Amino acid sequence: MKDIILRVMFLILLVALLIWQSLITLGVVKPSHLKGKKPAPVTAEVRAIDSLSTPVEISRDKPAIPTGSAGKPPHDLSRSPVKQTETPQSTTDKSQPTYTVDASKCISCRLCVNACPVGA
Repeated sequence: MKDIILRVMFLILLVALLIWQSLITLGVVKPSHLKGKKPAPVTAEVRAIDSLSTPVEISRDKPAIPTGSAGKPPHDLSRSPVKQTETPQSTTDKSQPTYTVDASKCISCRLCVNACPVGA
């Protein structure tokens, strides 16, 4: 019985605090330590950052892509070649098919091709 009374009193206190907080938030009631006082003015320094007009110097000492002797990149960076892996075909066993591996999907897990986790 005592436990139930304590719980009910706690709930009443909690509801009273929630009502009091909502009255303060709505501005209906001011807390006693703020009565008659004006809030301090808030000053904020705002600076606009214009990244488009900020000069940025780019040095062109080294090329971004290493070049070969002819001035071309050593390999085409826009598209990776398709790596083809073939299983050896024996003359007696014709059950093993030939697999093709897509290099762009391959994660080099070295599992057998038919158990590839990414479907390359």
